[in-house]
Amino acid sequence: MEPKSLSTPDVTLAQLLAAVSAIVGLFVTQHYIDNNLGQLITGIAAIVLPLVWVAADAIIRLGRSRALSTSPKGVVADDEPLPVKTVVPSRSKRPRKL
Repeated sequence: MEPKSLSTPDVTLAQLLAAVSAIVGLFVTQHYIDNNLGQLITGIAAIVLPLVWVAADAIIRLGRSRALSTSPKGVVADDEPLPVKTVVPSRSKRPRKL
């Protein structure tokens, strides 16, 4: 049986909507809102909301990739090389002779 592959685009719709909403929100904040408190609230919302969308998209992608993974943690597949442990010789603690 062939392992399933995860086919997701590099840039998702949530990421595009996050970028567009941030740009539009900041534009509206600077050009159409007159008072400082309104600008502050709208500016924070224009930054926080896209961050939430991108974080949610990343969590969904992580869940999908974990669900499609074929090997459990700690198990090495047959075609993967075994990890090699490098041994570094320790220096002796004897003083050098002059």
